[in-house]
Amino acid sequence: MPGGSGFQTTSSFYADIEIGAVEIKDGVSDNRASVVPIGGGLYGLVVTSTPTPGPALINTYNKVLAIPRVTESTVVSYLVPIGQTFYFTLAQATGDSEAIFYLQVGGTNQMSLRTNWSERDARFDISQYSLQVAGGNTIRLRVYHEELARYGTQDFWGSISGILI
Repeated sequence: MPGGSGFQTTSSFYADIEIGAVEIKDGVSDNRASVVPIGGGLYGLVVTSTPTPGPALINTYNKVLAIPRVTESTVVSYLVPIGQTFYFTLAQATGDSEAIFYLQVGGTNQMSLRTNWSERDARFDISQYSLQVAGGNTIRLRVYHEELARYGTQDFWGSISGILI
């Protein structure tokens, strides 16, 4: 526009753009703009942005107590919210006895690890596999208490970690 910046008020300006709030959408964030008078018959556009939430770090933990031998049980689970994606980084499990731990997505086994009397910890380092879970699916860390030598029940612990976007 010759002689200055901003919008000049003309009859065609008011016919095309109404003074006040105008919504601008870029597909990622929710931006809002307002046409405001800046003086001398000129108008400017003020844009404000509502920040889009960034990734959330998720670490969910649980324990199950008194699991009988040769029995399977869910140690910890996480339901991925609809409209978001969960990117695994790590799942860990341990217990007082030998066991087989299963990492499941939507009821399907993705990985399994067995512990024994000398190594009770199971670590699913999933970051190298790029395991992604879509919203609406449940992630479960299950345990099968396989010890046959001892009688009674045993306790197990587990965690699921990842990034939610």
